[in-house]
Amino acid sequence: MTALLLFTTISHAQNIVNIIQSDQVQAVQTNEGLVRRLTGNVHLITKDAEIRADSAYHYVDKNEIEGFGNISIVTQSETIHSDYIRYDVSNEITSLRGQVIIENESTLIYSASALYSFFTEIALFNDPIWLKDSTGVMRANSGIYFNQTDSVAFFGDVQLSDSTQYIEADSLFTSRIANLYELFGNVLIQDLENKTDIQGQYVYADSTGKRIISGDARLRRVSGEASDTTWMSARNIEVNKVDSLNTIDAIGDVISIQKNNSARSDTLRYDENTGIFNLRSAPIVWYENIQLSGDSIDIFTVDDSLKSLHAIGNAFSVQEDSTTLRFNQMKGNSIIVNFDGDQVDQIHTLGNAELFLNYTDDEENPDGAISIRSTELIIYFENGEVIDVTALSNIDGETINESPDLSDFRLEGFRWNPELRPIWPDFTFEPRFDPIPVNPPFIRSLPTATNQKNGEQP
Repeated sequence: MTALLLFTTISHAQNIVNIIQSDQVQAVQTNEGLVRRLTGNVHLITKDAEIRADSAYHYVDKNEIEGFGNISIVTQSETIHSDYIRYDVSNEITSLRGQVIIENESTLIYSASALYSFFTEIALFNDPIWLKDSTGVMRANSGIYFNQTDSVAFFGDVQLSDSTQYIEADSLFTSRIANLYELFGNVLIQDLENKTDIQGQYVYADSTGKRIISGDARLRRVSGEASDTTWMSARNIEVNKVDSLNTIDAIGDVISIQKNNSARSDTLRYDENTGIFNLRSAPIVWYENIQLSGDSIDIFTVDDSLKSLHAIGNAFSVQEDSTTLRFNQMKGNSIIVNFDGDQVDQIHTLGNAELFLNYTDDEENPDGAISIRSTELIIYFENGEVIDVTALSNIDGETINESPDLSDFRLEGFRWNPELRPIWPDFTFEPRFDPIPVNPPFIRSLPTATNQKNGEQP
């Protein structure tokens, strides 16, 4: 028997199922109550959705719909496709299985199964997810999609790729309306637009350019040539963007490396606008064979080239002579190291200045030293070698004859820590996973928008 039921209405618990069409209808009494078996070109309407299927069971007493084959569900905001559904009309929750596709104006989601609430418009996925929108693609092992807020929470081997960045993590929450991301566990961000790589155990990122990285935080930035790379690691790193330029704040065992200097400190701030690195809390900076320490150190750069180092408070500079392995030492209230190109040009010490400078003879053998104390001292360099020393006031000093004991001479407060000097890490910011497939995991024949509108069957 063939039946075409137009707007046959069944009411249960104030929820209505309208049977618009079915080629065949059979009513049966079962252990689950009255069941209407609908076969062929099934078309149903509830208050939440329009449902099409090859066949379906309507459990009248339970107010549930079970659909089979070429399922299409249309709501006000989404269209859903699957091979099977179990829809509880009363609580507006449906279980979907078999090549599930959820689509709206901006998003396509593919998975093998889903649990969907028509009331909250939330979809729960326990199988791998593949999502595509106008900006790029995402994938994960499981997740939740919130249609009303256009947000997702993804879990397990999470990946995101768009025109400006690649992201991976163990889990992710993102509000795409607000362009806000929170990533957890083994986070990697490759910011292609700003030539910046980020890694940590947690990352917060939003549309303002703010990035908060914590837990083994690492940052690598390339400006211009590869030799202009800046490396930074710390317990926590925060990046803020102001007028397209970044400020970077790092806290906790901070390591920073540039092409011609490296540093350690407990806190660091870098301002791209000024090119200044502010190092605080027992900072140390190394340049070639010079180590500079103090209560605070500022590194001045121009176009990523080192211009000067300013150590303030208990400043101490040590230069190891590569031939004699003796230490040239300078201390004072503050020390300024100025550069000309890639070479030290002068070292300027202010306040309670002291200098211990080793000499060599024409054959570069040790040849004594001088010790100078003054209010202000300036050492001049040429090609990395000392060529002159100027003491400006309250001068006191002496010339010291050569003696093996000079190798052990140390000014008070001497500090030399080559073992702490950071080196370029062999760590690479490489993805753990294969690239996200640009094509969906499966293809199914979908009804066109025109066919849906005209009431034609999928």
